[in-house]
Amino acid sequence: MAFNSYIFVLVFLPFTLLGYFLLNHFNQYQVSKIYLLAMSLWFYTNASINYLWILLVSISANYALCLVMDHLKYNLSVRKTVFVITLLF
Repeated sequence: MAFNSYIFVLVFLPFTLLGYFLLNHFNQYQVSKIYLLAMSLWFYTNASINYLWILLVSISANYALCLVMDHLKYNLSVRKTVFVITLLF
């Protein structure tokens, strides 16, 4: 499924947006974020399941590096270095 395919535009995108906004409407903010993450992973692994581990490693590494950046609020030089590493990863 590609971004410009009919199945994406007419089925996947409306279903994803409807689910996300319905969950937000009922104040299920954490669930809506998990839903959006799951739908994104499903979309990108639809072509090949082999790409799932690459996405999960990338998401985990970026999340961990962002936590490090949050922990280093006042050490700007190290924080900038971690930011550059995050961009490169």
